[in-house]
Amino acid sequence: MKSYEIYENNSHQYQAVKEGWSWPAFFFTFFWAFYKGLWLYGIGGVLLWGLLAYGNSGLESEIMTIVAIISYPILWGALGNESFTKNIIKKGFALRKTISANSTEEAIAIYLREHTSKLSRSHQNNDNADFDREDIIVGKQDLSQLMKKNNESSNLSKNKFSSSVDDTKTCQICGEKIKKIAIKCRYCHSDIKDNKPIREETKGCPYCGEDILKSAIKCNYCESNL
Repeated sequence: MKSYEIYENNSHQYQAVKEGWSWPAFFFTFFWAFYKGLWLYGIGGVLLWGLLAYGNSGLESEIMTIVAIISYPILWGALGNESFTKNIIKKGFALRKTISANSTEEAIAIYLREHTSKLSRSHQNNDNADFDREDIIVGKQDLSQLMKKNNESSNLSKNKFSSSVDDTKTCQICGEKIKKIAIKCRYCHSDIKDNKPIREETKGCPYCGEDILKSAIKCNYCESNL
């Protein structure tokens, strides 16, 4: 696997540049430069080639020329990708990521696949965040309604409790239930001397047989005098 630097411009065009040595630049030298759009490098390479090939004479110069000609493609191979990178950066490309791949096409394909997956997750997270905000709003509304219902239930329970408190007492004469604050029984019309209820034993009415207080002088069922 080789390491490729992925570059992108504002028009979403992509370039993959292999890090380090460039075999195409080594073999094709200035032809590679023209193919990559490196016109100044290509023209300079042609001039340098001509100078190395035909600019010297004599044995010593020929030896230096051979060494220079051998070094010429090595220079292209070592600096080719770096020169191409500088050129595309001048054209507005920016480094996005370094990818391990077998070719430039595969490197760009891997980057696009990862980039698309990242964008998809980002959109999904944004959608989830929107749903969470909606859930929070709905949750607050539900909580408000629940608190309102609880308050209503609490008030209702208090009313029921207050209404269920026994505020009656037993008439000492007829045994009927009357208000605690009553000073006269509404059944037997007797005056109530003590507001505190008393508990007495019961007896059966000799006329109707119903249970009445033992101290009662009149049956509250058949209204017979005892």
